[in-house]
Amino acid sequence: MKRAAIALLALAACTKKDPLAATDGGAATSATDGGAVTERREILDLAAHLDACVLGHDGVLLDLGDEAARALYGVEDPAALEKTEHDGATWDRVRSRSLVLHFAGPDDVERAEAFVDLRIRGGTARRVTVTLNGKVVGTAPLSKGETAIRSLHAAAAQVTSGTNELVLRFGGVGKAPDTAAEIDWIRVGTAPAPEYAAPTYDGSVATESIANVPRRAVSLRAPAFVRCTAAIPKGARFEAQLGLLGRGAGDLEVRVLRDRAAPIALATIHVDAMGGWRPVSLPIPDAAQGVVALELRVPSASPGARVLVAEGKLRAPEQTRTPRAHAARNVVLVVLGDTPRSAASLPSLASLARTSRVFESHRATSTWAAAAMGSMLTGLLPLEHGADGDASGLAPGIVTIGEAARQASISTAMFTANPTTSAAFGFSRGFQTFQTFFPGSGAGATRAIDEAATWIAAHASERFLVVVHARGGHPPWDVPADQLKALPPEDYSGAVEPGPHGAEILARARHVPPLVRFNDADRKRAFALHDWAVSASDAAIGKLVTAIEQAGHAGDTSILVTSDTGSNASAHVPFGDAEPLDESALEALLVVHSAGETTGARVRAPTSSIDVAPTVLAELGLAPPEAFEGEDLASADGDDGSRALFASTGGRRLVSWMGLLVRTGEGPTELCVPALDAACASDASPLAPYASEAVRRLLDVAGRKKRAPHTPPSLDGPTAAALLAWGR
Repeated sequence: MKRAAIALLALAACTKKDPLAATDGGAATSATDGGAVTERREILDLAAHLDACVLGHDGVLLDLGDEAARALYGVEDPAALEKTEHDGATWDRVRSRSLVLHFAGPDDVERAEAFVDLRIRGGTARRVTVTLNGKVVGTAPLSKGETAIRSLHAAAAQVTSGTNELVLRFGGVGKAPDTAAEIDWIRVGTAPAPEYAAPTYDGSVATESIANVPRRAVSLRAPAFVRCTAAIPKGARFEAQLGLLGRGAGDLEVRVLRDRAAPIALATIHVDAMGGWRPVSLPIPDAAQGVVALELRVPSASPGARVLVAEGKLRAPEQTRTPRAHAARNVVLVVLGDTPRSAASLPSLASLARTSRVFESHRATSTWAAAAMGSMLTGLLPLEHGADGDASGLAPGIVTIGEAARQASISTAMFTANPTTSAAFGFSRGFQTFQTFFPGSGAGATRAIDEAATWIAAHASERFLVVVHARGGHPPWDVPADQLKALPPEDYSGAVEPGPHGAEILARARHVPPLVRFNDADRKRAFALHDWAVSASDAAIGKLVTAIEQAGHAGDTSILVTSDTGSNASAHVPFGDAEPLDESALEALLVVHSAGETTGARVRAPTSSIDVAPTVLAELGLAPPEAFEGEDLASADGDDGSRALFASTGGRRLVSWMGLLVRTGEGPTELCVPALDAACASDASPLAPYASEAVRRLLDVAGRKKRAPHTPPSLDGPTAAALLAWGR
């Protein structure tokens, strides 16, 4: 019987709470005398999660009946399917007039005539018509309550080596489809298969004994394969124990299948009935890195024999994680609004960077500042913490770093210049001191940073966590009149100027249709004002660092400087909130100085806003709450780069994953390979079947996360006025 649990094949880097990590062991760890921990993560455990892989025998098998398979085969309307059971096997009950599935075709033929078999039980539908890639394969009659294997073929219907679309349309169902039919499995092959016996998930895994040694194994009857897509990092290995059930011998081919490239053969292993269990350990070559498919194929075996693959595991390379020598007494987190990574070269930040780690691939979780800030305080993605728009705040019950620090008797304070991260939106939760410095109230652009320095001087005797959400490069801007004349463009006379209405002017220019004229000169002036404001914030950070030193905490305070979002250089009217999801708008600044650090380093591993929250607590020597999903940035330089990084703004999502970009939320999901299409002008899904298969599962598992309830903000007059001045 198929496992009812959702298959959790590890498609992304494993953390202790990674929803895509293998659940039966995850990572093996060992500790050294110095406290360092060596981990070896399991990317895939074949026997435990076979239902996260595609099976094949004389073609590709689509074995229905559980939620994992629905994601695996790209079912367009999974809500129309319901699991049911017949004769000890799980089926899918179809409650729709059509069923659309997607799958990767055989890699050994570019295009071939298709032969389709399906085991189906009639419901209200009187017939089923099968279409493959837009061509009709055939129509088969159905009788209510009758189970049959229907075989269909038409020369015009062809299966390709790319992504294939299979459509089943049910006729004669009447006004309401109810249960149109029930399906056990579908085979799509390139030749007929009389008396076909499908290698379903139900019967492909069992405990088998060879030489009196029992092992739980996957059994493959020739010609058969099992294909599992995964994000494979450099240095991975495939390990297994191989055996033969029955008499004679068989061969097992282990390959890595890649989109738009030839397969990489790892080994062909001969297995016979006399050898007992045979251990294998195969290194994955560097050329096979990325989102690819690991395939185990049995091309031939003696009649009646089955090749057994026990303890088949794809493992990441060993990683050694060295704990901090000591916890910081205090932590200061400064978040600059609308500030690019290049700000790390400004004087104060460059000085701090000399004894810090500068993260070169840091990525915001949203182009909406409050959503990214929420991730930094909660370790959650925007859809989970709830503050993903100006009509919703942090959901109740979400734990913040402020609350976690207070439970450890650490004094907490937050200073914000952004009205979307004010108390009205739930951001004051956990902070004993919470102050806002709204635009239009007379507070200068760097006032939030300056007040944090004053607070630290007054609380020097306490252990503290200070969070600052500064205006950074976000309008409105404060530029002295004597310096304004020097800003480009020369002799500028447009409407974009410093002062309380700067953001409102840009918002009106962004309106459709525009309410304010906006030309290239205006754009140059906006960027000049932005750059000046970022430089002013850098100077204020320098004063904040000096205040920490003067308070006597230069050696025991960790300082993190980051940005909520980057700057979308392609936007005609820049510096708006909730910009379209674009990599440039997500490229965020991150500099981390851990207490006591005396040297600097550059970290290229991809990181995310959700990593800030667990890092802040780890710097304080505190364990993160179980709900936190990010990783401690102290370990980022050893990261293998296989983690998928999610970003969302409203209902749109952009996922960056080992050289892939995935857009979803508005219309069909689109896949891009920037190395081949820098502009992401077209959807690569049809030509990238293995990546598409992996992405479907990734999005399916991510979609099962609990969404935060909508929590409307409690707006008072000053907050509403501040939002207007902010350009909302």
